[in-house]
Formats: sequence, structure tokens, C-alpha cells
Amino acid sequence: MRGCQTEAKQEPLAGLVRFQSMPRYFFHLRNDVSTDDEEGLEVPDLVGARDYAIFNARAIAAENVHKGHLDLSHRIEIGDETGAIVDTVTFRDAVSVEG
Repeated sequence: MRGCQTEAKQEPLAGLVRFQSMPRYFFHLRNDVSTDDEEGLEVPDLVGARDYAIFNARAIAAENVHKGHLDLSHRIEIGDETGAIVDTVTFRDAVSVEG
């Protein structure tokens, strides 16, 4: 019965779920010295990229305050994979200043 057997052909990657990769954003620091982000970070969307920039702007601002100065016009520019600047977070955007 060797000749009667049929082999089921299976695609090599059948059943794998393919996920779309997340976009990569770049976070360029613009303060006393401009620093371009060469690596970037994969985040789900621009909202996530902005949240990440705000978190880092607060951390850098806190470091600057510890050193005795703070320039609220310093900023993080968010770039997309094409190199376009798609959003900007100033230190002023990242904190609430009262008093």
C-alpha cells in the first residue's frame, strides 16, 4: 500500500501568527547641546512616544534643578523612521510650575 499513501503537505511556517512590528521613534534632545538619538525606540504609537519623551524630559529637568538651573524651553524632538519631526515636548510641557 505504499503507492496509495498520500502525504499531507504542510507549509513550513503554518500556524504562526505574524505581528506587525511597532514603529520606531527617535528622541532628539535639544538643550544646551543638541544630541541626536541614533538608535530610537519601538513604541506602539505617537501617544506612547510622547509619554516616553515627557518621562525623560522630567528626569532631565529634575537633574538640572539638582544642579541649580532649569530652562523650560529645552525640548525633546520626536522623530519618526523617515527622519521627520512629528512632535516636540518642551520641559515646560512636562512639568507644572506654580507659585
